[in-house]
Formats: sequence, C-alpha cells, structure tokens
Amino acid sequence: MNVVLISDLAGSGKTNLLKKITKILTSKYPTHWISLISLKDHIEILSAQVNEPFVDFVAKTLKLDAFSKEVLSQKYLQGKAKILFDGFDEISPSCKENSLKLMKSFQFFGENQIFVTTRTHLEHELEKELNASSHSLKILEDHEQVVFLVRLWSKSHSDKSFIEKSANLLMNKIAEVISTSSSVIGLPLIIMGLAEVFKDKINDQFEAEIANLDIIKIYKMIVEKSLEVLYAKFPEKTVENQNKMMGLLQTHVFFSIVLVFGEDFADDLRL
Repeated sequence: MNVVLISDLAGSGKTNLLKKITKILTSKYPTHWISLISLKDHIEILSAQVNEPFVDFVAKTLKLDAFSKEVLSQKYLQGKAKILFDGFDEISPSCKENSLKLMKSFQFFGENQIFVTTRTHLEHELEKELNASSHSLKILEDHEQVVFLVRLWSKSHSDKSFIEKSANLLMNKIAEVISTSSSVIGLPLIIMGLAEVFKDKINDQFEAEIANLDIIKIYKMIVEKSLEVLYAKFPEKTVENQNKMMGLLQTHVFFSIVLVFGEDFADDLRL
C-alpha cells in the first residue's frame, strides 16, 4: 500500500500506534528515510505552503541542514522514503488543503509510502483524495480494559491480586454510570486517565471511595488530573504549551459529548 490511512476516535491510540510503526519501520528498513511529522506542530509552515516541493516541506518541518536534506532527497528519488503524518484532523481547513496538496504530490515509486492519521469525520474525504482505504483501531473489550488498567497500576502497586480486584470494581462501576451503547470507555486514553486518577486511591476503602461516582464526577476528575499532569510537564506559558492544553481540553469536550449524547451526535459536530 502506498498510502496507509488510520482513522478513529480521539483517544483511540492513533498517535501511539504511529510512533510504534515508526520504530518498526526504522528497524526493518535501516537504509530508508523514515520520519514522523505531527502536523499540528507545523501550522506556520503549512499555512505558508504554496506548491512547495515535498522534500522542501519535510526538510523545513524537521529543520534539516543542507547535507541531511540532500540525503532525504536522494532516498526519496530512490524510492526509500516513508513519511508518517499525524493529526490531519487537528489542523485548520487551509492547512488541511495544503497538506492534501503535499500528500498528493508525493511520488509513489519503489518503496515510498505515506501514513496519515485522522478522526473519523474526515475519513471519507481522505479516502477519496488519497485513493486509499482507511484502517480503524480495535476498541478494548471489557476484560481488556481491566487487563490494561492492571498493567498501568502495576507500575506503582506490587499486590497484583489486589489491583485486579480494584480494577474490576472500578470498571464495573464505570459500566453502571456510563451508557453501554457508548464505546468511548474502551478508548486507551480514557483508561489511562482513569488509571492516573485512581492510582493513589487503591486501598481497603476503594469500593466505598468509588460508590458515589457519576459521569460528571468521572469527567471532572480526569480533566483535573490531566491538566495537573500537563502543567507539570509544560510549566512555561508559551504559545506552543497553550496550544497543547487547548488540544487536551478539546479532546475532553469530545469525550464528554460522546458520553452524554452518543458518538453520532459528536460526529455531527465535526469536532
């Protein structure tokens, strides 16, 4: 496949998957040029993009020196370039248009490939424009949610049987308060949020601790914990950090709408 399109909900693990694919490709094709580009981190370059050669764009985003740019150019001409674009849905309409022009100008010969991730509301547009079929990620089943939660908690708790019991208690409680028609609870990002929120609350009183949980409390706890972690990671109030925080808030707004109104309604809003 010349184009690999990955389309799914926010929080489904698209970015992490693309990072994993990058590592695998780098190991499998040591003589190829392989780069992962987060589109939202290069808005300025994309906004100014007007029929610029593909190699020039990649060189700018990666801040390549003259020698490295020449290596990239040669690999591209030899059919040994694989470029992975993350977050097509997270950029403005004009940047989307310019990104598509770049992707469509990519020369597919040899083993050249591009990978693109997006949320589902842009899936059909990209399939049509790039003449590719999209792939989606598997939502975690109930037992997989517990296994994932246990694995995350095992990093800070040694009693596996106790954390398994706590994980089952929590996920059963979540199932009570969240509509069973919503698959959002099976998203890895949500499980990671729950793991972070409750990791310091695992004790003999855990069942009582979660007894009065509801959707609003769960949502509020995840948002507060996420912002706490983000502020610790990006303490400086730069434009880049503010954009990262805004992206996080938009993700949580999307999740809250899905939880309350369902995925179809959220998709209609084209978040």
